Amino acid sequence: MKHITAALKSFLTTLTVLALVASPIYYFTSTSAYVENYYGQVQSNPQYTQSCYPAVVFEQLHLEKDDSFIDIDFSPAKDQITYLGEMGIIEGTSDNIFSPNKALTRAEYLKMVFLAFGNEVSDDSYENDFSDVSESHWAADLIATAKDLDIINGYVDGSFKPDQQITYVEAIKIASRATGCDFWSSELAEHGVSNQTWSSDWFEGYMAWASDNGIYQLDANTKMVRWNGAMLTYDIMKFVNESLGIEMRVMKHV
Repeated sequence: MKHITAALKSFLTTLTVLALVASPIYYFTSTSAYVENYYGQVQSNPQYTQSCYPAVVFEQLHLEKDDSFIDIDFSPAKDQITYLGEMGIIEGTSDNIFSPNKALTRAEYLKMVFLAFGNEVSDDSYENDFSDVSESHWAADLIATAKDLDIINGYVDGSFKPDQQITYVEAIKIASRATGCDFWSSELAEHGVSNQTWSSDWFEGYMAWASDNGIYQLDANTKMVRWNGAMLTYDIMKFVNESLGIEMRVMKHV
């Protein structure tokens, strides 16, 4: 019986490996040569800068842990959520639960794009930049770092409203500033987007840019849920990678 169980386990493991290898978002390599060559190609691209982060990550293969979300099968963003989960960019609300239809807050989306574009949070960076962000808030250092990097500037009343549900155009603005890509700044400028502005029609350029480049689009003031955030983040990551000539995928070592 033990021999049968061992053989069955081996067979299932083999099937799992084959399934993963067949998946279009995985590339397995047994040496570091491919990794070095890959980054050599990235860094030789004239549009690449150290802060313009290509959407790729290298992780160790694990076959025993199931990280899949069990509540996204009917979500329009199932593939995007799965991909971002594999990259470690999004997390569930609990084990294997993503809660795709749950409201997405401004602080939560800021965290998502920080991870998506390789920004690192500076510990103990809290400086009371916003009137409604206390040092005890879970995203205090994240928000302070984003302010230092000129990714966010908050509202005219001096608040940031970290726990307020984010709108589509707020999200696309935060994401655009988080990429660190000079070429994207040029792209946005061509659509009339200035650096940081308080004008009443400040969002029009972002909307035009998204429309012209096939980026996931909603009405400007639509309040986003978690699957909306995954869809938008994925599309912007894809745009950055295509601009760099880089295939967007998760690569794991075996």
